[in-house]
Amino acid sequence: MYVTVISEVVEFYGNATLFCDIKNFSTAFCCYKWTRGVNETLLTFHRSSFDSSKYQEIENDSGFGIIIMNITEQDVNKPYTCVYGFQKESLNFTVNETNFQLLPTNETTKISQIVQNGTLSIETQFRKILPKPICSGIINGISISLQEKSHPTRNGDFYNVTLYGAKPLVDANCYSVAVNCIIGTKTMTVYNKEQKDCTDDSGYDVKTIWIIVCVLGSGILMILVGIALYKNDHLGQNISKCCRRSRTGFFEMRRFPENHI
Repeated sequence: MYVTVISEVVEFYGNATLFCDIKNFSTAFCCYKWTRGVNETLLTFHRSSFDSSKYQEIENDSGFGIIIMNITEQDVNKPYTCVYGFQKESLNFTVNETNFQLLPTNETTKISQIVQNGTLSIETQFRKILPKPICSGIINGISISLQEKSHPTRNGDFYNVTLYGAKPLVDANCYSVAVNCIIGTKTMTVYNKEQKDCTDDSGYDVKTIWIIVCVLGSGILMILVGIALYKNDHLGQNISKCCRRSRTGFFEMRRFPENHI
């Protein structure tokens, strides 16, 4: 008879399953249960849960287990004991960096950035995280490593970590920045921002340049149309002057001096 943690990695605010493996296990047996702590607080007893929102019992041919839901700090670092008749076996549900992880939230994460002297600096603080994260910054599509600004401190079973990185910018008003982190088995983007006041190398805003191009293009088009209309009107006047109606009812050409047109 032995107890194992079925979940390979236990994530805080997620679920975990403990299982009691018993030789010749039978659900017909009258008395099997799960308890917690040195005082052996009763959690389940023969398929019945004393808090169904927190604990659920499971069974199969090999034994019986307990699902602990919405795991918090109050659920860990305690012994869990399975009892089967006169047999019992315990497991210390102890937090470690290999098998437990706590992901950051908006409440436990603080990210600040500043552009100074053409350099973008970014600082990321995780006030409560497990294990220590491995993070990188992505600035204008280029990856930079984020280093620990100071030695991490402990917050109970968790870490308080501050990471820092910096990179020069071509345009201090035009950039994108993101922070990606590996935390245990999870990879997540914890920050993503774009600054879109972009300029070209001459210092002109791209939007302003497009407006100027459109205005100039429209003006040139209007000038060309005006020239075409003027030429058509001038040609019509010349034709009317060249031709006059004769007394016989036919048109006859009137010759003008060569330098008239």
